[in-house]
Amino acid sequence: MQDKLILFDIDGTLLSVDHLRMRTLIHGLLERLELIDVEHHRIPFAGRTDRAIFSDLMGSAAANPARFEEVRQAYLAELNEHLHPSWVEVHDGVEETIQWCNEQHIPYGLLTGNFEQAAFIKLRLAGLDAHFRFGAFGCDHTDRNALPAIAHKKAEFSYNRTFTQKDIIIIGDTPNDVLCAQHYQARSVAVTTGPYSADQLRESNPDYVITSMQNPHNWLNELLQS
Repeated sequence: MQDKLILFDIDGTLLSVDHLRMRTLIHGLLERLELIDVEHHRIPFAGRTDRAIFSDLMGSAAANPARFEEVRQAYLAELNEHLHPSWVEVHDGVEETIQWCNEQHIPYGLLTGNFEQAAFIKLRLAGLDAHFRFGAFGCDHTDRNALPAIAHKKAEFSYNRTFTQKDIIIIGDTPNDVLCAQHYQARSVAVTTGPYSADQLRESNPDYVITSMQNPHNWLNELLQS
């Protein structure tokens, strides 16, 4: 079997962070930085990169690179100081799937819209950070569709192996995760642990839909063998 590569989304897939508390944290940050003109509650977060989200949250101020970096650093400081383990829930089957991948020597990494530092703050609080050695992040590009190519290159360097695009399996909880896989001609697994139902996810035509990552020896093994 040709080497496969699995790329995990974070929010809604590996774990979830309390939505209301995160919105409150971000609103407080924007208020302190006098960036409250935008109706932030109308801006969608799911399946998007942090760079895209904060560009929308900041409005015209995002066009100033120094101002954007100031807000990014302030956000990371807020997460580091105030994000609490009780806000973070690891989804069923995640640790089981990671363990199974390790036992089967299957390479894996991250493909997430989070800024890299934000990703590892969340993963650390969930006790998952030590498992991941590379990834593509929301600081790498604004467009999520650009992230698979970045993750692909990093994976080949990290594992010293060659993967084809069709060897890559992207696991996520939103239609945008599925679409970015399709854009890169990779395969996709949509999991219903985020804000979208199975029917909503099927509309984007993923290769596989699961309700949780439990029992990877069934669903993931079948996908790897196909």
